[in-house]
Amino acid sequence: MKERLSGRELLEIVHDWAQQPQRWESLLRCSDTERWSGLLHCEDAYDVWLLTWPVQTGTQLHDHGDSAGAFEVVSGQLEELYLRRRLRRRQLRAGAQVSFPAGAVHDVLNSGSGQDDRPAVSLHAYSPPLTSMNFFANVDGHLSTVRSEPVIAPPLLVSCAQ
Repeated sequence: MKERLSGRELLEIVHDWAQQPQRWESLLRCSDTERWSGLLHCEDAYDVWLLTWPVQTGTQLHDHGDSAGAFEVVSGQLEELYLRRRLRRRQLRAGAQVSFPAGAVHDVLNSGSGQDDRPAVSLHAYSPPLTSMNFFANVDGHLSTVRSEPVIAPPLLVSCAQ
């Protein structure tokens, strides 16, 4: 069984990466219409991903399979729809952090609402490394699985030695 880091440890990891933009800023890929993600770091216990979110892009209600996770909004603003007995919504501005256990269901999007209508950037960490995601539909207040997908990690953008 792979080592599993705590939510607090994952928050520390994403915050450390957020504090070192020189390691990843030049790797950002921004499109006007498509969300982008790149793998920054991977080891046995966790991996770290960089994501860009143009306005009006999001995921869909999903979990992260057997992985717990955390993310930090680095710039812009994201909105999270998350399940805690019922679906709830929160706005996340730059510096905001979220952690969640394996199996937690949420949706993340850049709705362009409020005063921030620019692309957003976030850093995410998963433990153990992300290998699958399940997607859900909310039908009359009940979640039903739409599909399950393996996560095929792209080539690392940053060397693990950095």
